Amino acid sequence: MHDRQLLEMPESLRSPDYFEELSELPQIIYTQEHWEDVPTSTPFPFDAVQKTVFKNFPRAKWDSQKDWYNSSPAYMLALAIHEGYDSIGLYGIDVRDDSEFSYESPCLEYLIGYACGKGIEIVIPEGPTHLNKFRGEGIKLGTMLPTYVNRYGYVFG
Repeated sequence: MHDRQLLEMPESLRSPDYFEELSELPQIIYTQEHWEDVPTSTPFPFDAVQKTVFKNFPRAKWDSQKDWYNSSPAYMLALAIHEGYDSIGLYGIDVRDDSEFSYESPCLEYLIGYACGKGIEIVIPEGPTHLNKFRGEGIKLGTMLPTYVNRYGYVFG
């Protein structure tokens, strides 16, 4: 879903035959717009997904950007929700706090919550992942930085 010009820059670290390899794939490849040299490239249905998945997105009331994508998995998840899947599996996605991908977590968690609220089963495999991980460290409370083990805050009973 990256802009074509960005993908063509040497800094993107794509192989020299990247677009040739894409052109040989038989399945749909969602892009921002159709690329003549990649026959199966298909424009992502931004308007249709916005009208279903982001229909009641809070920012849509006051901002010109009425959707929210911070990663390729977010585009895929939003499209799967839009297309009406009953179960969606999320495999190989890690949004570690200490990586450049940490900014992807809030968008994915929003979409996961939205899907769950619609009754869609979300499958996240067991094992080490930071996707939907409780983050109990670094939450400032006054001048303290307490470590919460199970949830934010304490429950007294």
